Amino acid sequence: MIFVVFDNTYHIGTICTPFGQSFNCTDQLLAWPDASLATTDSQFEGITYNSINDTYFVAQETIPTEMKEVFRANIFEIRIILTDSTPIRVLESCTINWDFPTDNKGIEGLEFVTHQGSGHSYLLGLCEVNDCDPKSTSNNNGRILVREKKEATKTRKENCFKEIYTI
Repeated sequence: MIFVVFDNTYHIGTICTPFGQSFNCTDQLLAWPDASLATTDSQFEGITYNSINDTYFVAQETIPTEMKEVFRANIFEIRIILTDSTPIRVLESCTINWDFPTDNKGIEGLEFVTHQGSGHSYLLGLCEVNDCDPKSTSNNNGRILVREKKEATKTRKENCFKEIYTI
């Protein structure tokens, strides 16, 4: 089974692979647990699997901040349990500490990796534009934001990921 996200809806698509179809798998849309968001654009741009905790990370390209003309990517950590009546559970939501000046030029994809030796986990976020800056005039300067995953807490809303570096 493959999970996909869409930038215009708060749903996650499940697409059955030929192998999954032999296990009575069916393609479907999974509704986001907050039904009040059903008619708004999600800005979802990527999903990646965390095999350590059996969770997924979903990236929102950007969301507004309290500062005018400053946007940040938001990352949800979710658990998907297809047999539950509410199959998506949001475990954590937090912004990435990187400012974008527009709402449509943020994170465009992501990957989750774990360093086997140290056990540290990292989220790699692909910026949509050169230098992670829509005003950049340079070519071939793509950027990946590298962030280390911090342990979840019930009170933290920001900085779930420690800034490591930019590639």
